[in-house]
Amino acid sequence: HHTNPAALAMLKELFARTYVSMGEGITGRVAATGVASFMGSIDEEGARKLIPAPYWPFLARFPIRGWISVPLCAAGHIIGVVTATRDQAESPFSQEDLGLLQDFADRTALAIDNANLYIEAQKAVQLREDFISIASHELKTPLTSLAMQTQFLSRLAEQGHLNILSREKMVAMLRNARQQVDRY
Repeated sequence: HHTNPAALAMLKELFARTYVSMGEGITGRVAATGVASFMGSIDEEGARKLIPAPYWPFLARFPIRGWISVPLCAAGHIIGVVTATRDQAESPFSQEDLGLLQDFADRTALAIDNANLYIEAQKAVQLREDFISIASHELKTPLTSLAMQTQFLSRLAEQGHLNILSREKMVAMLRNARQQVDRY
Protein backbone atom coordinates (compact mmCIF):
# COMPACT_ATOMS: atom_id res chain seq x y z
CA HIS A 1 0.00 0.00 0.00
CA HIS A 2 1.14 3.57 -0.58
CA THR A 3 -0.57 6.87 0.29
CA ASN A 4 0.31 8.36 -3.10
CA PRO A 5 -1.94 6.91 -5.87
CA ALA A 6 0.74 7.41 -8.54
CA ALA A 7 3.32 5.56 -6.43
CA LEU A 8 0.83 2.77 -5.76
CA ALA A 9 0.08 2.39 -9.48
CA MET A 10 3.79 2.28 -10.30
CA LEU A 11 4.44 -0.30 -7.56
CA LYS A 12 1.59 -2.51 -8.79
CA GLU A 13 3.02 -2.40 -12.29
CA LEU A 14 6.53 -3.19 -11.01
CA PHE A 15 5.29 -6.08 -8.86
CA ALA A 16 3.31 -7.50 -11.79
CA ARG A 17 6.31 -7.65 -14.13
CA THR A 18 9.26 -8.05 -11.76
CA TYR A 19 10.35 -11.15 -9.89
CA VAL A 20 12.88 -10.89 -7.07
CA SER A 21 14.92 -14.06 -6.63
CA MET A 22 15.88 -15.51 -3.26
CA GLY A 23 18.90 -13.62 -2.01
CA GLU A 24 18.41 -10.70 -4.44
CA GLY A 25 17.88 -7.26 -2.93
CA ILE A 26 16.73 -6.66 0.62
CA THR A 27 13.52 -8.68 0.48
CA GLY A 28 15.26 -11.55 -1.29
CA ARG A 29 17.91 -11.69 1.44
CA VAL A 30 15.29 -11.58 4.18
CA ALA A 31 13.41 -14.41 2.42
CA ALA A 32 16.61 -16.44 2.08
CA THR A 33 17.95 -15.89 5.59
CA GLY A 34 14.86 -15.29 7.72
CA VAL A 35 16.63 -12.31 9.30
CA ALA A 36 14.88 -8.93 9.36
CA SER A 37 16.43 -5.96 7.59
CA PHE A 38 16.19 -2.61 9.36
CA MET A 39 17.33 0.77 8.08
CA GLY A 40 15.81 3.49 10.21
CA SER A 41 17.00 6.06 7.70
CA ILE A 42 18.62 5.66 4.30
CA ASP A 43 19.71 8.01 1.52
CA GLU A 44 19.11 7.56 -2.22
CA GLU A 45 22.59 6.16 -2.89
CA GLY A 46 22.20 3.61 -0.09
CA ALA A 47 18.77 2.61 -1.38
CA ARG A 48 20.13 2.01 -4.90
CA LYS A 49 22.81 -0.31 -3.50
CA LEU A 50 20.22 -2.42 -1.72
CA ILE A 51 17.30 -2.46 -4.14
CA PRO A 52 17.32 -4.32 -7.50
CA ALA A 53 17.72 -2.17 -10.63
CA PRO A 54 14.15 -2.63 -11.93
CA TYR A 55 12.96 -0.58 -8.93
CA TRP A 56 15.32 2.37 -9.50
CA PRO A 57 12.83 4.38 -11.61
CA PHE A 58 10.43 4.17 -8.67
CA LEU A 59 13.18 5.41 -6.32
CA ALA A 60 13.88 8.34 -8.64
CA ARG A 61 10.23 9.49 -8.44
CA PHE A 62 9.43 8.39 -4.90
CA PRO A 63 12.52 8.39 -2.67
CA ILE A 64 12.70 5.91 0.21
CA ARG A 65 14.16 7.30 3.45
CA GLY A 66 13.55 4.33 5.76
CA TRP A 67 13.11 0.58 5.31
CA ILE A 68 12.07 -2.45 7.34
CA SER A 69 11.67 -5.97 5.91
CA VAL A 70 10.67 -8.90 8.14
CA PRO A 71 10.12 -12.56 7.30
CA LEU A 72 6.71 -14.23 7.33
CA CYS A 73 7.39 -17.58 9.03
CA ALA A 74 4.70 -20.26 9.26
CA ALA A 75 5.24 -23.80 10.53
CA GLY A 76 9.00 -23.25 10.55
CA HIS A 77 9.16 -22.11 6.91
CA ILE A 78 9.57 -18.67 5.39
CA ILE A 79 6.49 -18.07 3.24
CA GLY A 80 7.09 -14.42 2.38
CA VAL A 81 8.38 -11.03 3.43
CA VAL A 82 6.57 -7.96 4.75
CA THR A 83 8.20 -4.62 3.96
CA ALA A 84 7.44 -1.12 5.19
CA THR A 85 9.08 2.02 3.82
CA ARG A 86 9.06 5.69 4.71
CA ASP A 87 9.45 8.58 2.33
CA GLN A 88 10.06 11.20 5.03
CA ALA A 89 13.60 11.60 6.36
CA GLU A 90 12.29 13.60 9.34
CA SER A 91 10.63 10.54 10.89
CA PRO A 92 13.00 7.57 10.72
CA PHE A 93 11.91 4.08 11.72
CA SER A 94 12.65 2.99 15.28
CA GLN A 95 13.32 -0.38 16.91
CA GLU A 96 9.75 -0.17 18.17
CA ASP A 97 8.56 0.02 14.53
CA LEU A 98 10.64 -3.05 13.74
CA GLY A 99 9.06 -4.95 16.64
CA LEU A 100 5.58 -3.88 15.60
CA LEU A 101 6.09 -4.98 11.99
CA GLN A 102 7.58 -8.32 13.09
CA ASP A 103 4.61 -8.88 15.41
CA PHE A 104 2.26 -8.08 12.51
CA ALA A 105 4.17 -10.49 10.25
CA ASP A 106 4.09 -13.25 12.89
CA ARG A 107 0.34 -12.87 13.36
CA THR A 108 -0.21 -12.75 9.59
CA ALA A 109 1.86 -15.90 9.08
CA LEU A 110 -0.10 -17.64 11.84
CA ALA A 111 -3.37 -16.66 10.17
CA ILE A 112 -2.10 -17.97 6.81
CA ASP A 113 -0.94 -21.21 8.44
CA ASN A 114 -4.31 -21.62 10.19
CA ALA A 115 -6.14 -20.98 6.91
CA ASN A 116 -4.03 -23.65 5.20
CA LEU A 117 -4.73 -26.10 8.04
CA TYR A 118 -8.45 -25.33 7.78
CA ILE A 119 -8.37 -26.01 4.02
CA GLU A 120 -6.57 -29.33 4.64
CA ALA A 121 -9.13 -30.26 7.31
CA GLN A 122 -11.99 -29.44 4.94
CA LYS A 123 -10.41 -31.66 2.28
CA ALA A 124 -10.04 -34.49 4.82
CA VAL A 125 -13.69 -34.12 5.86
CA GLN A 126 -14.76 -34.23 2.21
CA LEU A 127 -12.67 -37.38 1.62
CA ARG A 128 -14.28 -38.97 4.68
CA GLU A 129 -17.76 -38.00 3.46
CA ASP A 130 -17.03 -39.42 0.01
CA PHE A 131 -15.75 -42.67 1.54
CA ILE A 132 -18.81 -43.00 3.80
CA SER A 133 -21.11 -42.35 0.85
CA ILE A 134 -19.40 -45.02 -1.28
CA ALA A 135 -19.24 -47.51 1.60
CA SER A 136 -22.90 -46.90 2.41
CA HIS A 137 -23.89 -47.53 -1.19
CA GLU A 138 -21.76 -50.67 -1.37
CA LEU A 139 -23.36 -52.00 1.82
CA LYS A 140 -26.87 -51.18 0.68
CA THR A 141 -26.56 -53.05 -2.63
CA PRO A 142 -26.31 -56.59 -1.15
CA LEU A 143 -28.63 -55.65 1.70
CA THR A 144 -31.33 -54.66 -0.77
CA SER A 145 -31.27 -58.12 -2.31
CA LEU A 146 -31.25 -59.72 1.14
CA ALA A 147 -34.16 -57.54 2.27
CA MET A 148 -36.17 -58.48 -0.82
CA GLN A 149 -35.60 -62.20 -0.25
CA THR A 150 -36.53 -62.06 3.44
CA GLN A 151 -39.56 -59.90 2.67
CA PHE A 152 -40.71 -62.42 0.05
CA LEU A 153 -40.28 -65.33 2.47
CA SER A 154 -42.04 -63.40 5.26
CA ARG A 155 -45.06 -62.70 3.04
CA LEU A 156 -45.30 -66.30 1.98
CA ALA A 157 -45.10 -67.41 5.63
CA GLU A 158 -47.69 -64.85 6.78
CA GLN A 159 -50.08 -65.98 4.06
CA GLY A 160 -49.42 -69.66 4.76
CA HIS A 161 -48.04 -70.27 1.27
CA LEU A 162 -44.52 -71.47 2.02
CA ASN A 163 -45.54 -74.81 0.54
CA ILE A 164 -45.55 -73.32 -2.99
CA LEU A 165 -41.74 -73.17 -2.83
CA SER A 166 -39.84 -76.39 -3.30
CA ARG A 167 -37.57 -77.43 -0.48
CA GLU A 168 -34.56 -76.86 -2.78
CA LYS A 169 -35.71 -73.33 -3.69
CA MET A 170 -36.24 -72.44 -0.01
CA VAL A 171 -32.78 -73.80 0.97
CA ALA A 172 -31.17 -71.94 -1.95
CA MET A 173 -32.81 -68.64 -0.93
CA LEU A 174 -31.75 -69.06 2.72
CA ARG A 175 -28.20 -70.09 1.73
CA ASN A 176 -27.93 -67.02 -0.54
CA ALA A 177 -29.15 -64.76 2.29
CA ARG A 178 -26.66 -66.32 4.70
CA GLN A 179 -23.79 -65.83 2.22
CA GLN A 180 -24.67 -62.15 1.85
CA VAL A 181 -24.67 -61.70 5.63
CA ASP A 182 -21.37 -63.57 6.03
CA ARG A 183 -19.76 -61.46 3.31
CA TYR A 184 -20.32 -58.29 5.33
